[in-house]
Amino acid sequence: MNLSGDFMKKTLCIVVTIFILPRINYCQVDSLKSFFPLQIDNRWQYEVKHVFMFDTTISYIVSTVLKDTIFENQSNSYYEVKVAFSGKPFYDTLKYFRYDSLLKSIIEYNELGGGEGLLFKLDAFENECWDYFGVEVCCGIDTLFVFGENRPCKIFYTHDNTPPAWSYILTDDLGAVRIGDDQSWGFTVYSEYNIEYAKINGEEFGDFVGISYDKTNTVESYFLYQNYPNPFNPATTINYRIPRRSLVLLKVYDILGREVSTIINEEKPAGSYEVEFEGTDLSSGIYFYKLQTENYTYMKKMILMK
Repeated sequence: MNLSGDFMKKTLCIVVTIFILPRINYCQVDSLKSFFPLQIDNRWQYEVKHVFMFDTTISYIVSTVLKDTIFENQSNSYYEVKVAFSGKPFYDTLKYFRYDSLLKSIIEYNELGGGEGLLFKLDAFENECWDYFGVEVCCGIDTLFVFGENRPCKIFYTHDNTPPAWSYILTDDLGAVRIGDDQSWGFTVYSEYNIEYAKINGEEFGDFVGISYDKTNTVESYFLYQNYPNPFNPATTINYRIPRRSLVLLKVYDILGREVSTIINEEKPAGSYEVEFEGTDLSSGIYFYKLQTENYTYMKKMILMK
């Protein structure tokens, strides 16, 4: 009888149980999800610096995970998120995301087209690129000092460097901490979003800046929608909303930054508005329409095609 052999086998089993199994369980926890934490009531507040030629305005905006939902003919569940950034091919502030554990990626559902796009490949290596709804997105890897500590970060950006260009910096446990939106076409127009506050899975980071979480709050409820149709000929519709009485300026500029039309220049009560813009006297090309109040400035691109 080999007592020493039996003893060694039992010892080995204990070692496996104590040291290996906990590591297997630990590895099953997917830490990449923390770079884009999707849980209901998670929220982020950003300071937004919007630059239009020589004019700079500062405002604040909040992004929130509202609920989960399932679309018809889709087997996957998505989180409905009120996004802070309405660039890319966004047509409204509500977007739908899910984390794919097999692809290690954030997948976006396009409600208009009914398809999915790979937005953030969270396990991507440096300079790796992929297609997202016809746009090439690439990844960079770095560290960033946020809320008092250095955090690993992943940088996602459009690759061709032609407007409209956008970028996201995601850090672990926080999600998007910086967002860039470059809409410069012959003149300077871009926005920078920097994290001021985050509430992630019940834990708070930073300091919330003086606006309510209520959906009717002042800054969060300003919004300029994409014109429709776009491209257009000769007329298109522009919608916007303001949450309180404001002096509203809605102007149109050509690609050189020259003002070609003032659609609105008057005080308006709180509400949602729809206006029609006529391009009959303009030539075909790219134009920009800009909504400006005392608390909000935003610009979007439209195309007149005759």
